[in-house]
Amino acid sequence: MQSQFQCCNKSKLTNNYFCVKCFHLFHKSCQERVKGLITIDGHRIICSDGCAQDITTREQEHEDEKNKLLKTINDLEVRMLDQERHIALQQKQFCDLENDCLEMEKKFNNEVDSYRQTIQKLQSQRLDMLSTEQNLIKGHKDELNECREELKTLKCVLLKHRTHKSFEVSVQAVPELVDVVVQTEDVEVIQALDMVS
Repeated sequence: MQSQFQCCNKSKLTNNYFCVKCFHLFHKSCQERVKGLITIDGHRIICSDGCAQDITTREQEHEDEKNKLLKTINDLEVRMLDQERHIALQQKQFCDLENDCLEMEKKFNNEVDSYRQTIQKLQSQRLDMLSTEQNLIKGHKDELNECREELKTLKCVLLKHRTHKSFEVSVQAVPELVDVVVQTEDVEVIQALDMVS
């Protein structure tokens, strides 16, 4: 039967010690005789300088790994702060842009309202002008009809007074025009009046 102990061939399992690095088993008496053996606590030991160096190396690796992780955490925190600053800047720019858009929309709506009011005002003025023109045209037509009636009356008067060789006729046309005075023979006046009417 092969011994389970590193120190000797005895296989007795009482008061044994084990190496935390290589897990070799040692008797208490053997453990006390071996040089370079380090007792950690209770029955845990480090059996040789090689194991101790391995543990130191492993601890150093852990420390290096820990330092790398701390550096990575620091880098990530810095990046996170940069990202937060960038996000805050983007949010501010977005708010500014949104405010600019709202201002432009308000200005545009005000201009549209102003144009709409101007168009309505111009349309109202146009309708007033058309109404005024229609009233003027109607007034001129009425005056023209009155003139035609006066001409008809004048023709009748002329026909009644054919016996007279000459006479004086005063025709008042549109109020803006000057009175027209015609002196001529009966026939010429009637022909002239026929042409006018």
